[in-house]
Amino acid sequence: MKHLLLTTIAAVLFVGCSSFNHSVLVASFQMPTRGICAHRGVSDSHPENTIAAFREAIRLGAHMIELDVALSSDGKLVLMHDHTVDRTTDGSGRVEELTLADLKKLDAGFWKDSRFKGEQIPTLKEALDIMPYNIWLNIHLKGGVDWPKKQPANSSENRLHQAFLACSASAETAARGVESQLKSATWIDRQTISNT
Repeated sequence: MKHLLLTTIAAVLFVGCSSFNHSVLVASFQMPTRGICAHRGVSDSHPENTIAAFREAIRLGAHMIELDVALSSDGKLVLMHDHTVDRTTDGSGRVEELTLADLKKLDAGFWKDSRFKGEQIPTLKEALDIMPYNIWLNIHLKGGVDWPKKQPANSSENRLHQAFLACSASAETAARGVESQLKSATWIDRQTISNT
């Protein structure tokens, strides 16, 4: 269920905000008001939703990076657009039926170009670790099955100022129960309309 996935992502992104003066962090970064969004990273020349694609997007100066998050069978947040790994790796199977260890064994780069051979499917945390704090993160939720109840890893990413989720209105409501300041794609639409 996307509600549980959304709640887990919200917790991973925002745990620690209550003990951290978030306003100090936000004040130190100027967020872009418009610009270029790198869809799944630079997915035209790099394997989508990989660290290589995100690094290239950052190098090229993207103002927003869109990424897709799914849940592995052992409750880990991984980056994958499709329900299966078939199109973008050397493996096969549904993401929700594979463990993180299974997913990490797959080559997620070879299909795009031989120079990306060995590129792995990243976790959300691995992707966040390389992201600058002054670009938007457009996080799309993938899935549609009943997600197991897993506790998110303790994390203090402090990404509240830059992350927003693309999800259903009911999932947005559920996530706000975890983090009231959570932004969603509907929040961005309202901000755009009110600022024009």
